Amino acid sequence: MNNQQLPTSTPRIWQFVRSNLFLPMNIALASNVLLLGIGATHVWHVYQGFRSTVENQLELERKGNEIKYLDEVLTMSAKMSSTSGNSYWEKRYNEFIPKLDTALKYTFDNSSKAMQAQAQQNAEINILLLKMESDAFKLVRQKKIVAAQSLLFSPEYEKQKKIYTEVNDLILADSKKSIQQQLNDYQQQLLILLGLALGMLPILLGSWFLVIWSIRNHLRDQALALEHQQSSQDDALILPSPLEKEVQYLQQQQQHQNQTFQQDHEQLQQ
Repeated sequence: MNNQQLPTSTPRIWQFVRSNLFLPMNIALASNVLLLGIGATHVWHVYQGFRSTVENQLELERKGNEIKYLDEVLTMSAKMSSTSGNSYWEKRYNEFIPKLDTALKYTFDNSSKAMQAQAQQNAEINILLLKMESDAFKLVRQKKIVAAQSLLFSPEYEKQKKIYTEVNDLILADSKKSIQQQLNDYQQQLLILLGLALGMLPILLGSWFLVIWSIRNHLRDQALALEHQQSSQDDALILPSPLEKEVQYLQQQQQHQNQTFQQDHEQLQQ
């Protein structure tokens, strides 16, 4: 038993771990829960940000296409009204105005700070175009068709229309660029989390190695203790106790005396 005990050169930390079996198990479980909890929290945060960014990008693209479509609808309705003199086109024009305002507001709210000035400029140009188109509808109602056509087909109207379209495209392109930068940042964060996960893997493996090592040594110590106990019991059955030795000695003395008495008695009879 003595030759199977821990040598005195064994570090005290290992002796302490072997004598406290539940310590490495608690350390392993705590480290696993802590590391997994931190990792899951960061992954969830990155996922939420990534999903929000993707949704914004899709919505911006949808709003950009919607603005282009609505702008063409309004321009066509105003020009068709000035050409035909039909009030239907003014009614159709007024139905799409609120939709364009909503799309422009969303684009303005999601534009970067660098593009705020351009967004404000675009809003002012939009107001100017709406005023020119409103004046054209007023002229149509007054049966001044030629004057309405001159206003909507004038170089000034086309100039403002071109600036409006270019600035709107610039704002949308900048918004997409900003969102793409955010996506790149989230990708970088995911790579960092992956690196941290790989870095934490040795810690997790080491903690469970400590648990397995402790359990194996604990079972071995238990087996050695049981073996020592069994050996002690066997020795107790084989080796006589001092009382048993005394009884055996007295029995031998009594037997010797009986033999001596028997011999003396036989000699007297002869």
